[in-house]
Amino acid sequence: MNELAPDPGAERSTLDENLERYGSAGALALVALGFVLRARGLSQYWLNPDEGTYYSILTAGSFGDFWAEVLSNAHPPLYYLLLRGVGLLTWDFVWLRGTSLLFGTAAIWLFWLVGGSWEVGGGPAPFLVWQRRD
Repeated sequence: MNELAPDPGAERSTLDENLERYGSAGALALVALGFVLRARGLSQYWLNPDEGTYYSILTAGSFGDFWAEVLSNAHPPLYYLLLRGVGLLTWDFVWLRGTSLLFGTAAIWLFWLVGGSWEVGGGPAPFLVWQRRD
């Protein structure tokens, strides 16, 4: 065997050791970074085109009008229903964007947990490990 070629098993064990040692702290750091990046611009008054569509649908007069708009849109209805629930409390843009902020940040944590539990060929799924390392 070529002595200069790296041993792939050694790389995997180092990765496993690092994930074992720093996994929780790494996950929390990643979630915090994701929160900060998503929170940027949260209170700005301007709406991007998607947010304008969401706001227009959200402020429909009746639930029937709301639902007709939702069904004519290409996006799945669950997000609009969540926004409609928030819209019962307030129509402030910060709170409407906050819904995406909270669910997006929670998704980072969930993907971390799922990525660590999926295994391919006796080890963590390579794509998910690579995503966890970024």
